[in-house]
Amino acid sequence: MYSDPVIKQYLLFMRPILQETQRVLKAFQGDNIDPTKLLCDLTELIESLSHKILLPTARVNPLTGDISSFVDRRAYLGYEFENSCKDLKLQPEVEGNLRERCTSFILKYVSELRSRLPENLNVLKNMTYFSVSNCLRQVKPSIVDVAALFGYSAKLDEVDTQWRNICYHKWDNTSSTETFWNEVSNYKDAAGVRKFAELSQVAMDILSLPHSNADVERLFSQLNLVKSKIRNRLHPDTVNSILCVRSGLQRRETCCYSYELPRSVTSKIGTMQAYSDSYKEGTSSSASRNEDADDVLSFL
Repeated sequence: MYSDPVIKQYLLFMRPILQETQRVLKAFQGDNIDPTKLLCDLTELIESLSHKILLPTARVNPLTGDISSFVDRRAYLGYEFENSCKDLKLQPEVEGNLRERCTSFILKYVSELRSRLPENLNVLKNMTYFSVSNCLRQVKPSIVDVAALFGYSAKLDEVDTQWRNICYHKWDNTSSTETFWNEVSNYKDAAGVRKFAELSQVAMDILSLPHSNADVERLFSQLNLVKSKIRNRLHPDTVNSILCVRSGLQRRETCCYSYELPRSVTSKIGTMQAYSDSYKEGTSSSASRNEDADDVLSFL
């Protein structure tokens, strides 16, 4: 199969496309990523693939328009692909069929990627405004529509004012979006009032949204490790506490072998204080059952 020159040409055509796709997939599945750039990465992938086969004179939006009517049948399909075609000197009919196959693949692939974009794409594009570089500009679009979309209609005036004023303060943590908004959230003026409370809350609510199902899949994998067939009678509150502790240890980049429990927790081990009143009385109280876990998490 690999000795077939036509198949080799098709693989040469696919290689750069797969490399671009893999780069975007790694971003969506990663832990330490900037969520303000994810949507841009996906839309740039769609636009990049579309412009491979579009006519130079085409005036169509690859994200919303029908690009099948503006396809260039002699489009440039990559450096290695084009050079190899010249060396192989394929028959015009064979090369034409190969190019048609490559073009059809891009059209189908772009269609599949577009189907995964949210319907309110134009509104969600405004999430990129919360990147450090964008929000520190003096001339920038309003985020009122974004704040209203996420349920902050009653505080639009405060959010808009803080959004306009945030660029006039000198911030220390501007290397990443996460550390920047953490500093903004904790900043207090001379009177001890959080000056950007509403704006930082909007930003954190939006940036904390799950950008893919990778985190959910990891959580289910951890759940299967914790609640196994042998431990199938664990109470949901206990499972939740274990998962919270595991998450806290992961955030601290440590493990249970090297982590030292706080004295407030170790002092309860072997005593009746380790058990809540709800267990004694047979009642169900999620807060009391998680009391020890809360003590541990307060140090994470």
